[in-house]
Order: sequence, then structure tokens, then C-alpha cells
Amino acid sequence: MSLDAAVVKAPHGRRPRGIRGALAMLCLALLLPVWIAVIAMVLRMAEVEREQIVMQGIGASRRAATSIEREFIGLRATLLALASAPSPGGLDLTALEVQAATLRTLLGIGLQVEARAEPGRPREVVIGQLESDAQTGQPVLPLSVALPGTPQRHLVLRADAAGFWSEALRRVALPKDWPVVVLDAEGRILSRLPVSDRIGQLLHERNRFLVAGAPQGRRRTTAEDGELYDISWQRVVATGWTVAVAVPAGREDAELFAAVWPLLATSATLTLVLPLGIWIWGSRRIVRPLAKLARLAAANGQERDLLRQEPSGIRQIDRVAAALHASALERGARQSAVVSNEAAFRRLLDHLPVGVVLVEAPSGRVLYLNARISEMSGVAVDLDGHVGKETTDWQASDAEGKRIAAADLPLARTLRTGRPEVGDYRLRRADGRLVWLRSMARPVRASQGDEAITGAVCVIVEVGNEYAAIRALGEQVSSEAVARGDAEAAATALAASEVRFRQFAEASPDAVWIHDPDFAAPVYVGPAAAALSGLPAERLANDPGAWMAAIFPDDRPRLREAMEAAASGRHATVEYRLRRADGAVIWIRDIAFPIGEKPGGAKAGTSRIGRLTHDATLRKGAEARQALLIAELNHRVKNTLATVQSIAQQTARNAGAGGDIGGFVATFTARLRALAQGHDLLTASAWTGAPMEALTAAVLAPWRGGRPPRMVVAGPPLWLGHRQALALALALHELATNAVEHGALALNGTGQARLTWEALPEGGTRMIWRESGGPLVDRPRREGFGSRLLGRGLAGELGPGASVALRYDPAGLCAEITFPPPPLPIEPGASRDRP
Repeated sequence: MSLDAAVVKAPHGRRPRGIRGALAMLCLALLLPVWIAVIAMVLRMAEVEREQIVMQGIGASRRAATSIEREFIGLRATLLALASAPSPGGLDLTALEVQAATLRTLLGIGLQVEARAEPGRPREVVIGQLESDAQTGQPVLPLSVALPGTPQRHLVLRADAAGFWSEALRRVALPKDWPVVVLDAEGRILSRLPVSDRIGQLLHERNRFLVAGAPQGRRRTTAEDGELYDISWQRVVATGWTVAVAVPAGREDAELFAAVWPLLATSATLTLVLPLGIWIWGSRRIVRPLAKLARLAAANGQERDLLRQEPSGIRQIDRVAAALHASALERGARQSAVVSNEAAFRRLLDHLPVGVVLVEAPSGRVLYLNARISEMSGVAVDLDGHVGKETTDWQASDAEGKRIAAADLPLARTLRTGRPEVGDYRLRRADGRLVWLRSMARPVRASQGDEAITGAVCVIVEVGNEYAAIRALGEQVSSEAVARGDAEAAATALAASEVRFRQFAEASPDAVWIHDPDFAAPVYVGPAAAALSGLPAERLANDPGAWMAAIFPDDRPRLREAMEAAASGRHATVEYRLRRADGAVIWIRDIAFPIGEKPGGAKAGTSRIGRLTHDATLRKGAEARQALLIAELNHRVKNTLATVQSIAQQTARNAGAGGDIGGFVATFTARLRALAQGHDLLTASAWTGAPMEALTAAVLAPWRGGRPPRMVVAGPPLWLGHRQALALALALHELATNAVEHGALALNGTGQARLTWEALPEGGTRMIWRESGGPLVDRPRREGFGSRLLGRGLAGELGPGASVALRYDPAGLCAEITFPPPPLPIEPGASRDRP
């Protein structure tokens, strides 16, 4: 393969850049900052040069404006001097005409006295409009001033626009190609250099900014002749005229180019010459040695005659060449050693008494087969096969002669599952003989802990002798079938029993244990033991103390005693607490029993100890809850009977000595009904308590109808404990029946009873029963059942800190009941407010 063919392509299919190109790019990269600096410098120079030219134009416009203003001031002074010259007898027009003629001769300007219709202000010079001279026809600009004493006569000075004012502009000494113009306030051209026939005409509309805009400035525009100029203008304060100087744009560009082109030419020359020089130097000093180095590397890589490169003069290249040569020598030595070791390893594998197969994953391509494989199969070694694909050279079957698919062989299963596989099968050799083989396959991984497999190795052993021995043993057993029939039946029954036992033990939720009498490692541990304890099954099977260590220390002696009892031939049942691997505590019920007997009779003890272990946590919890519920039921029955007895006694006492059995029965039944309604509410909530709204709705239902309602109940949601609910049910019933018999709820009356409750800021609840609109109320002379219930028993039933206040106001009975916060609802079977 040529060196060019060995070049690796760059991304997107492009060939990598050569060293010459890289050197050129390096030079350009090194020159780039310099070039940027040069360009910046050129731009700065151009900007400075342009600013200088601009400043020259602005200075020229200022000088021209100053010259015009100076000439105007001189003319104005002359006019004012002539107009105000003193005369002994007043204004002497003859003398003034003589002076004006003298000045016309000296200054070359028109100066004469004229009569005008409009009067003028003394000592004020008026600038007139351009007009044509009567004699020469040239445009002239008149300046007039009114003569004192004769406001209708003016001294008028006419200055030649093309001559006098242009001469003032010439004294500024501007370049010949810089036009300068004087404009009046209306934009009319008063004077111009070079002299033009446009004097007296108005500016073009696009240049009106000269007279309509700022008093001074600079702007690029197109003049009347179509040329592009940078115009600088300056307003003359004394006259309001504008002096504009136009600098040709072409001259600015020419001067800029003349200033910067040497620098540009120098930088461009350096940009071209320096990379070319470096490219030529790099080609001779770097590229050629590197090309020789590449050819040396290619020759050494193709294991041709090792070459040595002559010194190139560059230390790094010479070091690389020396390193390549040394690595080629070392690689050659290593390859020779690898070839030698590989040959020795192959000879070793070929002399092994077992077959060895190495395959690639996941393709299943066979990488290596040793000679033993050919001996076992009777065909030559073939490295073109793939594991898992059907082939006529390797046909395997099971003991019944059923064909085994290639994908079900151990090596194919290992490639598919990544786990070790073992299997026995019969192989039909090329000569037709059947041989029994055992295949043991294991996955090959790139590193420890890596899930992905890179291949698999399989060791195949011929086990025909084992199967022949089994077959011979079967024949021997068949020949001795009559003599050993009973033993074979017993063995069969034992095997079936063991199978049934294992099936039972594995399906049972109880853990099955079988121990030696000396309490060594268990002979058998059912899988349920690991589920109960959370410990690995291997640890329970190999460590006799693992289960005991999980038991509470106080309970361990009980299990030991049960084991000792089973070892002596007795059954024993024990319960103990066990801490699971996850920290949870459970109750265990363990039944230990003897299995079989040792030779020598019953006194010799048992040969095995069996145990059945199951989780008794739910049963223990149920027993505890049952005991709690029974105790709670007994307590509540006693409380209810005591309450009923108290109601009966109090009702009988109130019935009086007259023995009003009917009244007793009605009153006693109503009170029991109120108690029963409270019980119904508590039963619905499993005796955890009752809401106040449901209690009042059940107890006060008979008195809450009608329009308007005679009983009003209002208050926020409130939860009552079961004792509070029973006590308030009886109390509200007594209040309502008392109101019917003696108070606001009497029949055919219009009174009203109002029951309200509210939460107190410090905690607890305040309930108020207030009657109104009924008969007058007096304190009872004798204390009945209702009064004793409300005044004595109710506060004790409502909890610590409860109080009951009864006020017998003439307007109606008022009962104020205060009790602490009710207990929260609790689970059935528990009592939080038991006395």
C-alpha cells in the first residue's frame, strides 16, 4: 500500500491539509495582527488627513469671510465719514460731490449723491440689491447712507461685484481649484472666484442650506457645475452674507491615496513575500524530512527491512525517527514472542484431553477449535462456523434420541443469556457412532464487573464412560431385580417422598428446617426462611448461628430449649421475637419435632430435628387488639349500665311518692332514647367520637321544625370525644324537655331556644343555651335530675377544666357550658378519654 493510500481522510471526506499549507496559514495567522494594525493605522492616517483637508477648507472660509467683512467695514466707514463730514454752513453738496469724485478715482468705485424717495436713518448704511452699472453693464452692489439734514438725499457707493469684491477674495490666497462664493441672505451670488457669469443669480435649491441653515459648517454636496465638493461656509456678521469655500472631493481622495499608498504597498509586499519565504524554507527544512520519516514509518509498519533515516538537522524529527526505529525493533521482538507463545499455547490446547471452543459475541463466530474437537466429532476443524446455526457436522440429541436445536446447546445459551451453562447430549460422529458429551460454557467479559460479553469459551468433555457405567449399573440392577426389588421400591418411594417434601417445603409459606442433633449447619432450609428474616438463603444454609443472631437475646434460650427437647424425642412449640435484616421486628412461632431415630432404639435419640417456622406477627397483634377490645367493651358496658342506673334512680326520684308510673316510663324512655341516639352516633364512628352538628341534629330533631323555627342551632364544625358526646346528648335532651315543660318551648307558645357554640382563643369551646319569649323563670325550689345532671355530672364528663353555669334570668333560662378541646378521632378499640 502506498503512503498516499494510507493517509486518513479528514471529516466530510476532505484530505488533511499538508505541512506547506499549514506553514502558509501559520504565516498568514502571524501576519494577521500586523495587517490589522496596518489597516487600522492607514484608516487613522486617512482620517487625520481628511480632517486636515476639512480644517483647511473651514479655515479658508473663515479667512474669506473675514476679508469680505473687513472690506465692508472699510466702505461703511468711508460712507459714514463723508456723510457726517462737518461743514460751516451746513451740508455742502458741492464739496461732497468733489470728495466723492476724488474717492471714485482713488478707490475705483462709484460714489455719488442721489435723491431718493424713501427717507433713511442717519448713520445707517443700507445694503441694496445687485444692479447693473449704467456705463459698464457690470453687476454692482450699492451701499447707501442718508445725508444729515436732507433725508431725501443719500450718498450711494456702488462696488463692482466681479472686481472689487472678487479682489477681496483673491487676497485670501486660496488654491486655484477651490471655488469661493459670496451669497446674500436670499442666496443670490454677490461675488465668485473664479469669476463666473452666474453673479446675481440664485443658488440651486439643493444648496439652499448655505443661507438657510447654521451660520457655519461643512457638508459634501454637488455644485452648480455638477462636480462633487466638500463645502465649508461662514456667515459674515456685519452684512448677513455667507462666504462658502468648495474643496473638490477628488482632490481629497488623491491626497489620501498619496498619503497611505506607500504603507499599503509595503504591507501587501510583506504579506506575499514572507509566507512565500517561509513556505520555501519549510518545504526544504521540514517537509522533506517529514516525508522521509513517513516513508520510514510505513516501511517499519509493513515489517519490511528496517530503515534508518539520516539526520535532518531538526532535533524533534530526528528523535521521532529514532523512536520509530526503536519501536519497530521492539514490536518485531514482541511479535516474535507472541507468535512463539501462541504456537506453544496452541500446542498445549491441542494436547488437552478435553475440547476447547472460543467464539465471538454477539455474532457467534468461531475463533478457535482445538484438535480434540476434531477427534470427538470425527470431522476436520472448521473455523468458518457460527454457534447457534444449524449444521450437519454437529447434530446433538438427548437421552431419548430427540434432536436438540443448535440454539439450545449450552454455548449458544451462554451467548444469548450471558450466564454460565452446562448440558449433556449425544453427538453423532461422522462415522455414525454416538458419543456422550458434557458441554460447560462460560461468558468472557472485557473487564471485571462489565455486563457486556465479548465472547464465550466452552470446554467439552466426553462422558461416555460415565453413561456406560450407569448403563452397566442398570443392567446389574436388572439382573438382581428379584433380590433387590424391595430395596428398589423403598428407594423409589424415598425419592418420591423427597421430591414431595421439597415441593411442599418450597411451596409452603412456613420455613422448613432439618438439623443434625448436634445443631451443626442445617441439612435443609426452606426458601421461606430467607423471606421471613431478610437474610440470604446461602447464609442461613451455611451459618448455623445466623438465625439465632437475629433473635432477641432474651428469647434465644426458648429456642435452644425447644431444640434440645426435639433432640430428646419430644415436640416443642416456642414463640419469640426476631429482628429482620431491614430492621423490622416480627413474632415467630417455631415448632420443633424429632425426625426418625438413631440406631440403638429410642434411648439413642433422633437422627434429625425438624422445625416449622412461620410469621405470627399478625396473630400476636390480633390477640393484643382482641384483649384491648374486650377490656374496652367491659369498661364501656360498665359505664353504660352505671349511666342507665343513674337515669333510672333520678327519674324514679322525680316521679315522686305518688307513684306516677306513666310519667316515669315516658321520662325514662325519652332519656334512654337520647342516650341511645348518642350511642348510635358513636357506633357509626367506631366510638372514636361524633361531630357536634350530627349530635344536635339527632337529639334536638323533635323541636327544630316550624315556621318561624322555635329552636335555632348555630356553630362552627366541632369534633367531640365519645364521653363528651354522650354527656352532651343527655344534657341537651334535659334542656329541651325542660324548655317544653317550663320554658320557652312550651306548647302553644311563641318562645324560642337558641343553642350556639364557639371556639375560645385559649383553646376549648364555649356552648350557650339561651331561652327567650317564654314564661317568667324562677329558680326551682327543688333540684331535679336535669339540674343535677347539668350542675354536677356534666362538667366531670366533659373533661378537665370543664364548667357549667346555669342562670335563671326572668326572661329565660341561660346555660353556659365550657369544656376543653375534644380529643382527636382514634382507631376502634382504643380509648383516649377513659377515666
